[in-house]
Amino acid sequence: MRQAISPEPLDSALARVFLAEMERHSYTYDQVAERSGVSRTRVFRLLRGTSPFYVSDVHKLAAAFDLRETQVFRRAEEHVRLAEEMGGEL
Repeated sequence: MRQAISPEPLDSALARVFLAEMERHSYTYDQVAERSGVSRTRVFRLLRGTSPFYVSDVHKLAAAFDLRETQVFRRAEEHVRLAEEMGGEL
């Protein structure tokens, strides 16, 4: 069985990163699914927070937006840090 790579705050932060990229590129869920090789249903569930991210998900979605995984995690970490500083949730 595969293990999730992160607790919920990081999952939420990863979703925010990818949703921002979707908006920046004006991609639909169908386009992200096609570019990443991840099913549309899985993409939707990941980005809506109903499924945890796996390393393979991050790898494939990062590639869909021409990003390195390190860039994605750095951005996600920044979201988590800012949320913690503000005393709130993502």
